[in-house]
Amino acid sequence: MRVAVAVLALGCADPFLNDPPRLVSVNGVELVRRRGELRLPARAAPLRVTPGERLWVTLELADPDGDPVDVWWPRAPVGWVFEPDAIEGYWDVPSDAAVGPLELILRDQHPENPRTVGYDVPLWAD
Repeated sequence: MRVAVAVLALGCADPFLNDPPRLVSVNGVELVRRRGELRLPARAAPLRVTPGERLWVTLELADPDGDPVDVWWPRAPVGWVFEPDAIEGYWDVPSDAAVGPLELILRDQHPENPRTVGYDVPLWAD
């Protein structure tokens, strides 16, 4: 019986196994591993804003299973334009723009077991 179960387990793909998507870079700045976590280097400031100008945001994403990935900025400022299935968006920065970390959520579209992961993306003012 143990042999039959082992053969069955090896012969079937588990539809519930799914690795989470990951953020590779923001505006060309790659994440670095610090204290066991992948983070954007704070001093690199890939999202540096200038009031009155347009900030373009380009993400590089990876999903180990090849699933499409949705992008969500839950606390994005007013006027932030970024479609869920896009890797590029923009923000027309107002004169009274607030700065600080922006939360970025990635969710893959695995049909049986979608995975979600979050990142803090630093937003800096010139």
